[in-house]
Parts: sequence; C-alpha cells; structure tokens
Amino acid sequence: MENRIVVTGASGALGGPVVERLAQTGEILTSEVDLADFKKTEEWADKVGSPVHGLVALAGGFQMRDLGKMDDSAYCEIFDMNARTAFSTLNAFGKYIVDGAGVVLVGSQAYTGAKGMSAYAASKAAVVSLAKSAALEWKDRGIRVNVILPDIIDTPANRESMPDADYDKWQKPSEIAEVIAFLLSEKAINVKGNALDLER
Repeated sequence: MENRIVVTGASGALGGPVVERLAQTGEILTSEVDLADFKKTEEWADKVGSPVHGLVALAGGFQMRDLGKMDDSAYCEIFDMNARTAFSTLNAFGKYIVDGAGVVLVGSQAYTGAKGMSAYAASKAAVVSLAKSAALEWKDRGIRVNVILPDIIDTPANRESMPDADYDKWQKPSEIAEVIAFLLSEKAINVKGNALDLER
C-alpha cells in the first residue's frame, strides 16, 4: 500500500510547502475538521483508518499579549489552537499509526518562556511535553515522535507584522518541510523523543 501521511493545518503558510514535499513520498490525507473538537477529530481519524504511516501536526496559531492583559477567551483560544489540537490529533490517530511510523509536532523556541507572549509560550510548552510523552508511550510500538522548534518563520503574516526585520534570517517553510520529511523517513530511525531547535 502507498505511504499514507496525515497532515493537519495543511492550509496554513507552512502547510502548503510541507504537503508539497511529502506528496513526493506518498498519499497526503488532510481535512478542515475542527481539531479542537475531540469528537470531530476522532470521526475523521476513523474515516481515514489504518494504516497511517506518518503524522504531521501543523495546526496552531500565534498570539502576542502581556500578562495582566489576558482574559479567559484569549487564553482558551491560544491553548485550543496549539495544545488542544495537537492532543486531539494524537489521541484520535494513535490507534491507526503503524509500527515504524514517524510523528512530528510543531512547538516553538518560545516554549521556554517569552516576553509578551506568555500564554503562547505555555501552550507550546504543552506541545513539547505532549510529544515527549507520546514518544515514551509509543516507543514499544516502533513509533518515533519528535517535535520541531522553529523560531520566526518567513510567512506573509510575519512579514506584514514585522516589516523592518531581516527576512534572510528567518526560517523558510520549504526548509522546514525538508526537516519534517527527514524525520518521517527511515533515515531518522534513531531520532525519537527529541525537541529539535531549528536555526538558519
């Protein structure tokens, strides 16, 4: 059977290049389902079924907001976009991922703490912890789970919000796609349970 890879967040700025790159290696399965909804995510996973040879959880979002300026809605929004979507995806697809598969989550270098984005940083810290926990839980099944930690990604939205920045120093979506492709491949057979800083 053809290599089947599930990609969430495929419509995002990073998703396009990732899907294009991974399409060279097999069938890409995507959906616009609300991943913050556990039931809908599970229904999608059941529809996809087995086998899943790779899983890339790209869905997420960014938020700048100082402590003292947060409210319940803003807090829930950023955790739903990052931590909840990642958890619901792994929770739903876990039973369909086969031995030897690779799983990649997207954290952020801000997960250790960042000024002006405490809730975002905390939500990405949850993603990192989730990846490491999944790596331990699925190790005996031969499933490799890693989380990549980009810094600033060169996207139209980031250029618009930081027009005076040096874009050459930003990480390119196509470069990140290559890293993800490597982590899903058999070449990364010994890479598991890692949080990988990406630098340009």
